[in-house]
Amino acid sequence: MKKNLICALCAAAAMFISTVASSQLSYGGRLGLNLANISGDYGDAEAPGMLTSFYLGGVLNYELSDKLFLAPELNFSIKGAHSNYESTFTFFGVTTSSKVDVKSSMSYLEIPINVGFKFSDALSLKAGPYVGLLMGAKSKGTSEATVAGVTTTTDIDDSSKDGLAGTDFGINVGLGFAMESGFGIEARFSQGLSNIYDIDGNDDKFSNRVISVGVFYLLGN
Repeated sequence: MKKNLICALCAAAAMFISTVASSQLSYGGRLGLNLANISGDYGDAEAPGMLTSFYLGGVLNYELSDKLFLAPELNFSIKGAHSNYESTFTFFGVTTSSKVDVKSSMSYLEIPINVGFKFSDALSLKAGPYVGLLMGAKSKGTSEATVAGVTTTTDIDDSSKDGLAGTDFGINVGLGFAMESGFGIEARFSQGLSNIYDIDGNDDKFSNRVISVGVFYLLGN
């Protein structure tokens, strides 16, 4: 009985290895530029601009058919926003102005699970959900206030994750163009669906939003 069980397990393992080996399985890395922002209802306040950052990671493509494939990834991605604005107002004859230039970044270990569709051997479309684990955060820049001609400048350098949610969840969709050599280019849009802030008593919702462009290289196939 034990001998038959071992033989059956060996046969099953051999069949699995043979199936994986004969399937269109490829793997590789990806690297590129993030144009990140934080979407939400800012009311009368000025919304922040885009933060230029980067992503890098690995991808596994498993072909389900001639046209469909599964593409899980593991990425390190930096998101956030760049607040850069000026305001001036006068109250009882006293003019007050403020200027803020602060880059706020959040680094995530991110796992997207995409399903892809091949329009051709070169061009493909991928879409699916992602979940991200917050690894770190940083706000760096300056805040300047001028009251009645007197200017005060405050340097901002904060690496605390206080007030930030530990996880991020959303969806992404992108296009990729692969060459026969394995190199390719890609563009992707990601929209967070969860609130990136976790502050008691504050129900305002703000989400990550990222446009990514980059390159990838695949082995196998």
